[in-house]
Amino acid sequence: MENEQKTIGDFLQERRGFILGTVAALAAVVIGISAFLLIRDALEKKAAFNLENLITHYKELKPSFDAAGSTDTTDTAATTNAADDTVAGATDAEDTAAAASAADDKKAQVEKLLEDLLAFAGKSSGYMPASAYSMAGSIYAARKDWAAAEEAYLNSAKKAGKTFLAPVSYFNAAVCAEEAGKTDDARAYWTKSLSYADFPLAARAQFSLSRTFDAEGKTDEALAAYRLLIEKYEKEEEWTKLAHSRIITLEQKGE
Repeated sequence: MENEQKTIGDFLQERRGFILGTVAALAAVVIGISAFLLIRDALEKKAAFNLENLITHYKELKPSFDAAGSTDTTDTAATTNAADDTVAGATDAEDTAAAASAADDKKAQVEKLLEDLLAFAGKSSGYMPASAYSMAGSIYAARKDWAAAEEAYLNSAKKAGKTFLAPVSYFNAAVCAEEAGKTDDARAYWTKSLSYADFPLAARAQFSLSRTFDAEGKTDEALAAYRLLIEKYEKEEEWTKLAHSRIITLEQKGE
């Protein structure tokens, strides 16, 4: 028994350094994880703060997206004598110059916002960068730069993961693709958006799919897509009524 105790004691003594090292390693891991979580939390808070600022700036500039880079050079009412004409002309020139300067300033602000959105969006994954890509997509769409808008929305969808923004972004990418004449890509994106559960625009996406087949004269595909809409989204009266209407029209044409 004494030999056994010595053996165990000797073993523990020999392994003491290993045991202490293991405990120290575990402690270091715990401390490391805690530090990581604290840093991650701080970074997430900073990212949320930065995104909030971008959203605020986006809302402020949104009215100028369509007008960025354009100026109104329409003259004001003419005067009745030479002296007044000179004054009015000077005023008009000043107003035009001021309008042009303001437009250039807005355009520069929009460009800077777009740059900031893309820089923010490229850093990580999740809802926040997806939102930034989505805002960038809307700026490109307002400019009718459909290729850039489509790319931004696709990036938004990929970053969004399983959040609600993913199917919305695929839907928007489909709209941009269709505007660019890429109907097959548009249908692929609408189909992708429909793969997400509880997508609020599902009926509209299904109708868009149906409409593209309809427009191309693919009657069988259109009828099948319209009927699927009615079957799956019977509570969406606006879209089911339109689907019923198109089914009747297509069936009458086929008689």
